[in-house]
Amino acid sequence: MIGAALGVGLDVSWVTGDEVYGQASHPRAFLEVHRLGYVLVIAANRHVSGQGAEAAALLGAP
Repeated sequence: MIGAALGVGLDVSWVTGDEVYGQASHPRAFLEVHRLGYVLVIAANRHVSGQGAEAAALLGAP
């Protein structure tokens, strides 16, 4: 859907997605190749990397 929007010339700056898209690598890769900002939901027990440090993504963490 995002590819189609870009294909017809819509100005897309960023997108959001649920956990289905957050757990798959191909949507993130597509967004990064097209230099689009994104916010994707991930599971509460999924680990993420940030600037060399690992942190658990905790539900409800401040």
